Amino acid sequence: MTNRIVSASIGLPILLAAVWLGSPWFSAFVFIVAIIAALELTRLAALWGDKFHFAIPVILSALFIAGVQGWVVDDEIPLTPYYHFAAIAVFALVARRLSISRNEARPYPAFGIALATSLYVGGLLSYALLLRDLEQGMEWTLLLLIAVFATDTTAFFIGRAIGKTPLAPSVSPNKTREGAIAGLVGAVFASVFAVNLLDIDAIIWEALVLGLIIGAMAQFGDLVESSMKRKAGVKDSGILMPGHGGILDRIDSIVFTLPAVYYFVIWEVQQKGLLS
Repeated sequence: MTNRIVSASIGLPILLAAVWLGSPWFSAFVFIVAIIAALELTRLAALWGDKFHFAIPVILSALFIAGVQGWVVDDEIPLTPYYHFAAIAVFALVARRLSISRNEARPYPAFGIALATSLYVGGLLSYALLLRDLEQGMEWTLLLLIAVFATDTTAFFIGRAIGKTPLAPSVSPNKTREGAIAGLVGAVFASVFAVNLLDIDAIIWEALVLGLIIGAMAQFGDLVESSMKRKAGVKDSGILMPGHGGILDRIDSIVFTLPAVYYFVIWEVQQKGLLS
């Protein structure tokens, strides 16, 4: 517990400072996180039987971040993120193969797993830059962090207190359906609270729906990373943060939440969509 408190007391101020300062500091922060996460995921892939040179996911993840930020092209407008839909589809397709025993023939080469690794960390984390660059981008980013924290916290404590029905026993035996429901409720309350606290330009229905989306995607991301670690036979993705594990263990609830929040904001909130 002491290690967790010390790690959080160091990491949390750095994260909040990066969000508050914005570009280029936030961009640099996300870039570093993506590179470390790519290295950790390369290690996990090697443990489950797919070995490839670490430079492949590192370089591709860096290009994802750099491309979205506009470092690769001479353009004031970042590259469109819509290609990530295809990227996520590829990741899902390759991830499906992780359920196959390492002793069976794999139709996908190791490069396919390396590509999926790059999409998972670099592709999804690049949405943090896009979200932060929106109008009220700092506030939206803070809302996401608050709601994700509320999801994880309420799911853990309620699940530990009254949870009895396993959610996904083959992936994460300790997670329960009761905890998952509590996580959704916690995310909704946190979303509404953050909208009011940060004076975000969103109506109550948008805050409620966004809370549900964040709660669902955060727990989905947690299960995805748990399946990777279980496949590799390890408890933590790394040792960078004592008491917390690796970078992947800290961002697993965020990676899939980022694109969901980004598209909700630009399609629903900014364009006054269905809920307005």
